[in-house]
Amino acid sequence: MDIAKQTFSMKRLITAVVILGLITTASYFGTDYFKGSVSSVPSSSGPDLAIATLDGVSPAIYLDSSNKLYVVHANIGDTKVDDSLKDKGNTYIYIYKNSDLTKPYKKLTYSWSTLKDKNFLNAKSSSILQPTKLDSKDYTVQACIDNQNNVVSNETNESGKFDCATGSSANNFFKVNLAPVSTILPTVTITFDPAYADESKIVSETESVGVGYFKVKITDGDVILEDATFTDNGDDNSSVYSSFELKNTKGDLIGTAAMASGKITFDNLDYIMKADTEETLIVYAKVKEINSLQNTGAKLMLSLEYGDIYFADKTTSLEIPGALLIITGSRDGSINQVKIKAYASIPTISMVALSNSELIEGGDREVFKFNITADDSNDIYLSRVALNISASSTVSLTSPKLYQSTTTNADDYLNETEAGQPYESATQSFSDGIYVNGENIVFDLLTPFKITAGKTVTFVVKTTVIDTAETESSELKLRLLGDTLEVRSSSVDNLDNTYNFIWADGVNAEIGAPSSETANQWANGWEVEKLPTDYQTLSTQY
Repeated sequence: MDIAKQTFSMKRLITAVVILGLITTASYFGTDYFKGSVSSVPSSSGPDLAIATLDGVSPAIYLDSSNKLYVVHANIGDTKVDDSLKDKGNTYIYIYKNSDLTKPYKKLTYSWSTLKDKNFLNAKSSSILQPTKLDSKDYTVQACIDNQNNVVSNETNESGKFDCATGSSANNFFKVNLAPVSTILPTVTITFDPAYADESKIVSETESVGVGYFKVKITDGDVILEDATFTDNGDDNSSVYSSFELKNTKGDLIGTAAMASGKITFDNLDYIMKADTEETLIVYAKVKEINSLQNTGAKLMLSLEYGDIYFADKTTSLEIPGALLIITGSRDGSINQVKIKAYASIPTISMVALSNSELIEGGDREVFKFNITADDSNDIYLSRVALNISASSTVSLTSPKLYQSTTTNADDYLNETEAGQPYESATQSFSDGIYVNGENIVFDLLTPFKITAGKTVTFVVKTTVIDTAETESSELKLRLLGDTLEVRSSSVDNLDNTYNFIWADGVNAEIGAPSSETANQWANGWEVEKLPTDYQTLSTQY
């Protein structure tokens, strides 16, 4: 994490903790209580008029159970107000609706000359005003004593003349929000959403693809998502992943961003998230055209780290501190994290039904058929496919060959499968050239096979079928294999010894055998659509 960002986050946390402590007291006594009490403002010789109580504990502005408003004005000084001034001053009360704090809902002026209870002008004495009954607690009240005329000019802690609507730092002014203020800030928990764990994929040029899925759980109050910075744990491919959008699952746009130095920052979001709900935030990326070998297989893998996302409590506007912001698993390699890799073109696999599903002994039998389609954006080159066998113990295969469906003459096969080929599965029996249940048939193409952009090529597997059964039934099932391990396009050496499906996106004009090409030329079968395929079945009954 950036040191400046970390320092800034710590300052935010300390500020939030301090304010939280203040607001706990303010929820009962008012936001400016400490300006108007005997205990908090040392008195000296002379009167000291204030909106305050004498005990330093009781609130100076409050509501009773029926929402009747009470305001306490007092002289907390050692000296009474001179008798000549007792009819010349005023106490003011401004009442605001919390829904509109720009202008007073009601202004009340209490001339001292009209008040029966003038005890508040004596030393260490107070009086209570009962101005009105409110319809709820959703109000803010400001009260001022002797502020406009400044009649008592010799009082201690004197602020001089001031407007009650503006307020003052002296205890002649007091303000409180009568609505209950929660002292419990919401908690925010963020995880990779497991519902989208299977969204890892390979892509070609596209306007929008989901690249990050973050489940946000809110408890104990509404929050406002202010900004969020996602980290790319891939290869910092800003030239490929050009722009980003943050949306909810309804498709509502929350914010836009671009990548810079591996960071995607969404600023000034002001997105409200409700209490006691779970919501998934989805990051979408625009993928540019891949036109250089350097960008082939460009990976994007987003995470969300501590200090990179900010929420505020909607009620108090306080930032949610780090102790209440829980980010689980949001880092490189964590469970449910989505990976995206971009290519100039990608293959799509589909099954093709066999003309006859009966298992028949003999040579040159058609046992498996499939399509590979290249995206419209570029050609695809195929270097290897592998099939897994699931068969009755009586069934075996010899001399399997892979053909393009339109060219299936015996001498036109595309592959080599003989003993000594580079890839040898531990369960294969090359020593006898016989393929049986549980083994893989690996077709390494003699030269990479080109599938033109936007075109589909059908492939067929032919082999010699042997079945020693004489009673009951026999079965042969084959399926095309993919790869579960994702390989980095910048380090795909040793493909020949490891993977089941090897292909390239055609960015490099000279396509050779995988072992003869530079790194990041070839990809494996990770996230190739429809791999592994379903089994294609041949059976017979004796």
